[in-house]
Parts: sequence; C-alpha cells; structure tokens
Amino acid sequence: MEYKVIAIFKLQPNTADQEIERCKSPESLLNTLKTFAGFVAYEVVKISEDSTMTIQTWETKEHFQSAMAKAMGAHSAKIQTRENLVISYQGYSGEIVLENSL
Repeated sequence: MEYKVIAIFKLQPNTADQEIERCKSPESLLNTLKTFAGFVAYEVVKISEDSTMTIQTWETKEHFQSAMAKAMGAHSAKIQTRENLVISYQGYSGEIVLENSL
C-alpha cells in the first residue's frame, strides 16, 4: 500500500507564492526527499494567499520515515536559518486504503 503525507501550512500574510517558490528550489526539503528510496510523488497546493498544502506519496511508511530522518539531519541548519514564513502547520499521514483513478 502506498503511504500519503499531507501537511497544511498557515503562513505569514500574503506569502503563499513566496513559500511555493521556496518549495521549487533544488535545495528545498521536498526536492531532497524525492532523492530517497520509496519516493513516488509530491504536490504543492496553494489554498489561499496565507496557506499551502503539500501532499507526498511514498511506497511505504518505512520509506517515508527513513527519508525524513536522513533529510532532516541534512536540512536542520537550513531550516533554522531560513526566513520563517510558516506560522503553524498540521500534518496527516496514512496508508491509501481506497483509490479510484481514470
């Protein structure tokens, strides 16, 4: 079963486009995660001018957890020093139990 990880970010006012551009950067956490085993895809969704959502798909929960542990170590300094656009976030994750594709 594939594993989904969804995060909804509340951002500083009118910074959604800036956060999306940061996600596009080759050095972003999302782009680092895609280099690890088990990565399938990610999406970034602009919800409003003040919020975004990321959706990651992994082959398994174990692939995601392993990748995050490695990526967070490599990104800890960057995360601490980057401009803080994020006010808060909510994270959700789980195995896909039903899928209907065209």
